[in-house]
Amino acid sequence: MAWLIDVFSKWANRLFPTRIHDDPAYQKAHEFKDTYSPKEGVEYDWVRDYARLVYDRFSQADESLDAKAESIIKVLGGGSGLITLGAILSLPNLGLPVAIGLAISLLVALVAIAIAAWVRVPRQTFLPPSVAWALTYADFYRDAAPNKFLAQWHLACEGVRLAVRAKARGVKIATWCAFAAIAALTLSFFIAICTMNVD
Repeated sequence: MAWLIDVFSKWANRLFPTRIHDDPAYQKAHEFKDTYSPKEGVEYDWVRDYARLVYDRFSQADESLDAKAESIIKVLGGGSGLITLGAILSLPNLGLPVAIGLAISLLVALVAIAIAAWVRVPRQTFLPPSVAWALTYADFYRDAAPNKFLAQWHLACEGVRLAVRAKARGVKIATWCAFAAIAALTLSFFIAICTMNVD
């Protein structure tokens, strides 16, 4: 069983990368943070407001994706149990097409649950720098500190954006798997009704 978990983890990490520090977009944002210098005489107050807005929006999207993944787990978890119970109770009376449809539905539902659970796995959170770090900026850059600090906001926003992108990909695939599971279950149901009418 451990090898199966290991294979799934490697596959999931390729499809939905969790090492955001290795992502080229994050590395580019990190390089920008190290090289950015604000220009004198430019008004940056609106950029600070915009950075907070962008960060908050990405954080809300992150929470929303967690909630969607949780819903997929709850709905399909209960549904998978019912499918299994129904199949076991009616096993002697099931025809081969119905049994295959139920098995496909159950397997696809389990894949959706596994992907949704992966989305919910706690991982690194990208936060703006700490207050101590902001104080260090203030001491070092003096009057230019608030504008120079914008590059730190950019890095945090980019980290959250990439995390949201990976989660969104997982939720999308889990949702399509859920639809496929429901379609297989519905098809099995109709096949069962048709075979009952024939008999």
